[in-house]
Amino acid sequence: MVYFARAVDGLPRDEVLRLGEEVADELGRHGLAMADPVAVWTDTSGPVTDYIALVESDLAVLRKCDGVLVDMTIPRRSYVGCVGELMYAHLWRKPAVVWVGDTGLEDRPWLRYHASAVVRTRDEAVSAIIRLLASGAPDRELEDEEHDRHQKAESEFPRRECSGAEQDDSRRDQR
Repeated sequence: MVYFARAVDGLPRDEVLRLGEEVADELGRHGLAMADPVAVWTDTSGPVTDYIALVESDLAVLRKCDGVLVDMTIPRRSYVGCVGELMYAHLWRKPAVVWVGDTGLEDRPWLRYHASAVVRTRDEAVSAIIRLLASGAPDRELEDEEHDRHQKAESEFPRRECSGAEQDDSRRDQR
């Protein structure tokens, strides 16, 4: 099963879901199923108020998958969620392929570090994830010691619950 991450915020939900369906069809032609975290969300009537539930839902879907495809083809977009999903894929030793189009992101060191492959097109990304999943492992495995260090660091920074007012302040600060 392949997890599909892409831009969501500020885009029409029907377009986001349609892209997911296209990628699912393409993966299906190669015998792979796709998990679409966006399709799991039920409350899409307005701004996200329960960001903890949303992120944990996405991570639960990602955890069950064998690999990750990430579409980062929109120029000048920050891709905060995709970067987080990519980081978790790396920590959980899941192969992750990112396609970047003509954004110039292919040279970004942190992106290259966390991705198993960075390519320009969706066709290249699908081919790469098929190859990586067929090999049974990500391109490069984290050393056990490094993986343990990441897990320890993750546990040392517990999630902090915040009030709705703090969430609103946080969103205002991001504008």
